[in-house]
Amino acid sequence: MSKFEYTSEFECSVVELFSYHERKAVVNRLIPPWDDVVVLREPQNLIDSDAEFLVTLAPLVCFRWISKHCDYVKNKQFKDIQITGPFRRWEHTHLFGSNKDGKSYLTDSIEFEPLFSSISSIFTEKLIREKLRKTFSYRHTITKNDIDFIKKQHTDKQFVIGIAGSSGVIGRELTSFLRLLGHTVYKIVRKTAKQRDEIFFNLEKEELTNIPEHLDIVINLAGEPISEGLWTDKKLQAIYDSRVVFTSKLIQAIKKLEKPLSHYINASAIGYYGDRRERLSEDGSKGDGFIADLCQKWEQVAKNDLFPTTILRIGVVLTPRGGALKQFLKFVNLNLGATLGDGNQYISWITMDDLIYGITHIIHNRLEGVFNMVSPSPVTQKEMVDTISNKLKKVRILNLNRKTVELIYGRLGKEVLLANNYVIPDRLNLSNYKFYFPYLTSALDHLLGSDG
Repeated sequence: MSKFEYTSEFECSVVELFSYHERKAVVNRLIPPWDDVVVLREPQNLIDSDAEFLVTLAPLVCFRWISKHCDYVKNKQFKDIQITGPFRRWEHTHLFGSNKDGKSYLTDSIEFEPLFSSISSIFTEKLIREKLRKTFSYRHTITKNDIDFIKKQHTDKQFVIGIAGSSGVIGRELTSFLRLLGHTVYKIVRKTAKQRDEIFFNLEKEELTNIPEHLDIVINLAGEPISEGLWTDKKLQAIYDSRVVFTSKLIQAIKKLEKPLSHYINASAIGYYGDRRERLSEDGSKGDGFIADLCQKWEQVAKNDLFPTTILRIGVVLTPRGGALKQFLKFVNLNLGATLGDGNQYISWITMDDLIYGITHIIHNRLEGVFNMVSPSPVTQKEMVDTISNKLKKVRILNLNRKTVELIYGRLGKEVLLANNYVIPDRLNLSNYKFYFPYLTSALDHLLGSDG
């Protein structure tokens, strides 16, 4: 049997640290974004409940991992033991304790035995240990930040929240985090609701049906991906309909509810500002182009006088699970990271963590109006790809000039890939939101599990 241990100190009591691990949806929250893992069944408790995961290692290579919790001692420890999975044996003990200065600590202690032969296990064990180190470094960082964020909240009120676009990359993360905080979250879906946590949105009739209880808040994140595929006429229409038309009909459906919402939150994008060189805060004027016009119309149909409304102008969201970073990683891992144009166009980015913390901060503080959801430190496209390449110890060998980018990607290349967006989150800063990852280097260390 091999043994691995990882210990961290936390700025909270052992009671707070232990109770965090008992929260609903915490299992989803602690899965590193570079792992392709789907939670098929969440544990009901840490005492004697099972959890089931679908783990994908490569295309067509996946397996089910079932673990059982046991050996529960409140504020002291709990274990999860593999029932079925990739190891001959796996036993994970979570050990909690207090320090004299009021802080606490967590030790993740794992005993494991690979399925492989003794000869190959020497090499395999090294890989397993490195993966475990990255995984628990990520998990402990998330735990520290979540507990810190929770302690800073000035409300214990729990809301009933409906999310449109809950199946998207942002929607999935936000749903898990809001449930972890104790909010009741329903997924607003366009197909007949099949799960207890789904609300059917009949687009044609502009009606929300199968609503189990009164909704306090609706968050609309729905929208056809902008950067996937070329901008054909069909694609542009789908982008428009999934935002402007969908939002208009959703607002009409919300207006038909028996009780008005206490808060409505709608996604938009920093593409509202267009291709601009100057520093832009929320009072910046609309830019030119398809995306700018789209965002303006999108925001116009979202605004209403019946309930408080917040518009999220979201920047480039960094997560290995999707979006720009996932695309960067594909090319960088092949040593094909490229400078686009002169590479000096600014990218206003935000980590997935700060995005969901920021949205939750807006909810808990009932903040209205327009918010730029970006970090305070934009970087150039060249800085972005070079930093990713350095973190992964890869080289950047390609430089695609502006004409080449526009030839390959058309309007998408001109309006998105080559656009300059130097956008600042002034209103978030003024609301006393503290960014957990304000700088790209530390953000990528966290998201990629690198050593800095």
